[in-house]
Amino acid sequence: MLAHYREVVKPTLWRFTTLLWLLYPVLGAFVGASAGLLLGALLRRHGGHSTGYRQAAAFGLVAAYLAATLWTPAPPGDLRRLVALGVGVALLAASSAPLLWPRRAGWIQPVIGPWPLSLLLLGAPLAAGYESWNWKIAAAVLASVGVAAAAGDRLLGADESRAVPIRHLAGLALAMPAVLGAILLAVPDPPQARPDTQAPPAGGRPNVVVAVMDTVRADHLSLYGYSRDTTPWLRTLAGEATVYRRVFAPSNFTLPGHASLFTGLYPRAHGAILYPPRAALTLPLEADRETLAEILNRNGYRTLAVVANTAFLRRDYGLMQGFQFLDAREPVQCLPLAVRYGLRPAVRELLALAWDTQRLDERFRDAAAITTAGIEALEKAGEAGRPFFLFLNYMDAHEPYVPPAPYDRLFPGKNPRKTYQDYVKLVEDVVSEKRPIRTAEREHFVSQYDGAIAYIDAELRRLAGYLKQRGLWDKTIFVVTSDHGETFGEHNFVGHTQSLYQPELSVPLIIRYPGQTAPEAVDVPASLVDVMPTILTATGLRAPAEIHGRSLLAPEALADRPVFAEAYTDNDLARLRPRHPDSQLAVFHAGLKLIVSAGGGEELYDLERDPEERRNLASADGAALQAVRRRLDELLERVPFQAKLPKSVDPKELERLRNLGYIR
Repeated sequence: MLAHYREVVKPTLWRFTTLLWLLYPVLGAFVGASAGLLLGALLRRHGGHSTGYRQAAAFGLVAAYLAATLWTPAPPGDLRRLVALGVGVALLAASSAPLLWPRRAGWIQPVIGPWPLSLLLLGAPLAAGYESWNWKIAAAVLASVGVAAAAGDRLLGADESRAVPIRHLAGLALAMPAVLGAILLAVPDPPQARPDTQAPPAGGRPNVVVAVMDTVRADHLSLYGYSRDTTPWLRTLAGEATVYRRVFAPSNFTLPGHASLFTGLYPRAHGAILYPPRAALTLPLEADRETLAEILNRNGYRTLAVVANTAFLRRDYGLMQGFQFLDAREPVQCLPLAVRYGLRPAVRELLALAWDTQRLDERFRDAAAITTAGIEALEKAGEAGRPFFLFLNYMDAHEPYVPPAPYDRLFPGKNPRKTYQDYVKLVEDVVSEKRPIRTAEREHFVSQYDGAIAYIDAELRRLAGYLKQRGLWDKTIFVVTSDHGETFGEHNFVGHTQSLYQPELSVPLIIRYPGQTAPEAVDVPASLVDVMPTILTATGLRAPAEIHGRSLLAPEALADRPVFAEAYTDNDLARLRPRHPDSQLAVFHAGLKLIVSAGGGEELYDLERDPEERRNLASADGAALQAVRRRLDELLERVPFQAKLPKSVDPKELERLRNLGYIR
């Protein structure tokens, strides 16, 4: 398993884990001693106080475990909760037996002692909850040492001179995680690299850098007129770059957005979408879809990717086709969503009452780590005369929105007591239309979202500084965009993968072409499918004829072109909002936007006069509706649905996405 170790252990994890190791014996001693004093005084039926106190302490530990399990929130019917409760009830019965029937149950005393129980109750939830097999093994070893301690005491006899002292085995158990952690950190698995079997260097072609600010909506960038100065560096960059002001994502979440970015195809054609209808899983990009990285790689480029979104930007989802080098490491989570029953969530809830614990919710590598890894990849891959394509994905503006200081307090509104569980509850309440989002809630999450955008902006400035220092800036096509947006209560939605309204579809696009010194603004409607052909044209390469995107280097030829988007409802949204349609299509044309839902519902908005999409014109303007509907029909006829539906759903993949928060 060591060869597949790809996690990044962040300082936050070490600090929290150290705190837990310090608290565990303290809390255990307090609970055990309290139970021992109370119960042992009442049940002196063992001929000596020490045995009675010890068994009473064991009983108290199990009772505390059961209380924590019942206290921790969990969805109805959670199998882990039922198993945890079953184990707790069984251990409670076993630990109470020596107290109630001391003569008949004396044989069980060494097995149900305070030390073995402490180690078992600490290790078992971790072994069951962590996705990483390395951490499963570490937790299982911890629990096994506790079992060995009990077995050794029992099998070697009651004579302490011949028995293995439990305290020695317990000490070994406490040291085991540190030993395993040192081994794992000493032999990390390097980022994935593939052999270089490509064409000779493409002399004279520009380098390409594409930075995706995952989940960033255009109207939260100061560059696009936002009241908060979230992107001071991008505003500076705009003085020598081209800003595309009306760019739409082709769907509302990461997988189809990136697939369209890389292939120039709309989602229904490339097939990397939610498994329709009301999907629990997503479909990968098929191997026969040619990507931007593959084309550049074939023409002599070094292709490098450093990504924070490890949910979908992986080899097995097909989006990384053509990248010779892929760094898709992910941090070990302090609070995995699957680990509900144990010391971690309980201690976190207590700490959150008085301290800011939001960094414990980190699920992805932060912007500084991505920029640093990108620079390191360029340093290692640098070859004189050979251009590179570097793709970076930043996840800081994605839930749970935990930018580091000082960006977490850059904008007012932060509530340091908020946790990711609060966000999950907010999504469920608002999307199910139980209540609207409250002002204080929106101010908190938007302040963190905006702070995260400012953090990414600073890291993009650092990346550009490196390129300038190396003399690469004027030889590089520098692209900054996003894959989709985010909602904060608009139309009773929170998050994304929920609608085709503008907060989820309007994304930024800034391109600085090699040698560009003057600013330019382009207002024609554009889509992420246009990024691939634009980059290929700028590098002097020809885009595939069958793609749907068009080069933005000739925007005047695109003025009358409609732009398309589509979405499919996932299981979480179907559960929260049962009347929501299974699928939706949207088309943008001549300043109008038409949304068509499965079942025939239609919404028509004039985005020029009504950018917040409050006035549905579908019943008021028949001529405009008919004109836009015709353009949608033409596009659907030209772009048939080609997704290849799977025969089954992989439960491990569901579990992985659930642990990252994509499935609730």
